[in-house]
Amino acid sequence: MTGLTRVDSSADNGSINTAITLSAANEALLLNGDTYINLHSAMFGGGELRGNLVVSAVPEPGTGLALCIGLGAVVVRRRRR
Repeated sequence: MTGLTRVDSSADNGSINTAITLSAANEALLLNGDTYINLHSAMFGGGELRGNLVVSAVPEPGTGLALCIGLGAVVVRRRRR
């Protein structure tokens, strides 16, 4: 993996809100699934949480479920008329 973006942010309340601008090379890595995030803490300096970042146009499962329930309700209502 090439290219490294390091973001230093302190969070007293458990949340981190930081925006970064990706270079063209890092954007290509992100779009190819070759990017990860590694969160460090004082207790685990080598990394506490790590996860790959994936860009996807597929809606999250909750959105699909809500759509199916809504369409089902429309079908049931039309059949009752």
